[in-house]
Amino acid sequence: MKTYKKTKLLLAVLMLIFIFRENILTSYPKIFIVDNAKKNADAILILSGDIVTRAEGAMSAYKQGYANKLFITTTKNRSSKYPHIIKTRNQYIKDIIEYENININYIPSIKGGATSTIDEAIDMAIYLKKNPLQRIILITNEFHTRRALYIFKKIFKKNNISTHVGVKSVHNKDILKNWYKHESSLLSFLILEPIKFIFYFFITENLSFIENE
Repeated sequence: MKTYKKTKLLLAVLMLIFIFRENILTSYPKIFIVDNAKKNADAILILSGDIVTRAEGAMSAYKQGYANKLFITTTKNRSSKYPHIIKTRNQYIKDIIEYENININYIPSIKGGATSTIDEAIDMAIYLKKNPLQRIILITNEFHTRRALYIFKKIFKKNNISTHVGVKSVHNKDILKNWYKHESSLLSFLILEPIKFIFYFFITENLSFIENE
């Protein structure tokens, strides 16, 4: 009898999941997404990773008045056999922003180039100790927003930095709505982000094998 009741309950739960599957699937990514940026901040910080998407998002935020200064972290340049053909991430960003005729400020790296979000947070914290700002906005892809905000707040608190951090997500609404139909977003939302968030919950400094998203 007990087994029968348990089976009925399980079937009922499975039926509800099936009925509301679209709502469940479209709501799930919101766990990882934060978009709390407010206009008139002191600066926008473009996080490394998706070069074109984040640069375009930063340009849009800048023009909408979210801040009147743009900052970019200094990342480690990967060695290449074809440096005259393959541009570095920093050069790509520089070219995009110069095309828009906007000045950009580089955040120095303490280790010759950041290789992760936590490196970027540490570099920014060191910069802010000498150049205090009241508010900054992080620009990054939607799947990376909550973790990036968590890391920056954690590092700033550890270093007694009072700067308020907000984040503005950059995303494709169509892909976000149908994230479960795209390989890259499936990988990010189901595997990478849950693992990385748990990992960075315990870590306050970068490890050599961690690289940018």
